[in-house]
Amino acid sequence: MTHSTNLVKKSDTKIDNETGLIVKGHFEANSGLTYIAGLRRAGSLKIVEGVARGIACNFLTSLLVYDQKGNLIYDASITSLTGYSREVSYNMVLEGLMDMLREGAGKERKYFDEEQARIKITELLDASYYEQSYKTVVAWAESIGIEFY
Repeated sequence: MTHSTNLVKKSDTKIDNETGLIVKGHFEANSGLTYIAGLRRAGSLKIVEGVARGIACNFLTSLLVYDQKGNLIYDASITSLTGYSREVSYNMVLEGLMDMLREGAGKERKYFDEEQARIKITELLDASYYEQSYKTVVAWAESIGIEFY
């Protein structure tokens, strides 16, 4: 079973409804798990997620963050059987980027405002991970008569 019902074709791009990822590849393993390699853009960053999907479970298998030139910024250490959700991935990227910033700044003997950096990264990730969900919930709310001012 390939769970193709979760894939939505948007022009020439397939978007996975469950993860919100732009699907770059997927295959079904002999184990019955469907593996998805997907991309998420966050400003100039490219976030590449690997997800293994089963009947009643999803696992995060890889998480990589690249800059606009394709240079690897962050490679998350994923433990076996890490449950997948957008929130898990989001938090790993946020904390991973903050750690890399701290380490990079330390090596360069530079300082930065951590609170400001966290706010900027959070805004970027919010748009990447949840923008469509925000639009969808507002449209749904309007459809049942909830008014926005």
